[in-house]
Amino acid sequence: MPKKKSEARHAQTLGAAYRSASMGAIVAAPAIAVVGPALGGGGQAIGRDLAREVYDAYRNEAGPIVGGIVTTALDQLIGQKALNHNSALGRGSITAWAGELAAAGPAALVASQQGGQAGLRSFTGAKSGYQAGGGWDFGRMKLYLTAKYGFGIARKLSSMSLFRPVFNPVKKGLSGMGATL
Repeated sequence: MPKKKSEARHAQTLGAAYRSASMGAIVAAPAIAVVGPALGGGGQAIGRDLAREVYDAYRNEAGPIVGGIVTTALDQLIGQKALNHNSALGRGSITAWAGELAAAGPAALVASQQGGQAGLRSFTGAKSGYQAGGGWDFGRMKLYLTAKYGFGIARKLSSMSLFRPVFNPVKKGLSGMGATL
């Protein structure tokens, strides 16, 4: 009897879900900036005026939001090609997730102090350089990019034969805790 083929995995990893959600937050930022206060403040009813405001927000911020989306897409492409960042996120690498925490951590702190709108602006600014109402600025990404690529380089170095004696004990310790480098 022939051996049964192993079934392909169709479940989405936590890393893929995170990447999709972060890109979605960047794309939805102008709409959230308009709709969020209308829903939370009990002010304006949802209707034609609000829809027009959302349309105007996207139209007014077309350049900066495209810059943010392109920057994020290039960052993901370079991160995957050079450092296998997306794959590392999927397997739960602490070095990959530490880089992502450089964007999510400060955003969570801002959100706890100033509210969800400010937290979203902080997160999208750190991940893409784009902030709703604030345009696009590459400088906003410094901490995130430094952490992501710095930890990525450390992850790559850990697999080189020259550095294996240094990193093997760390990898074994992390493996014992259910984590990867």
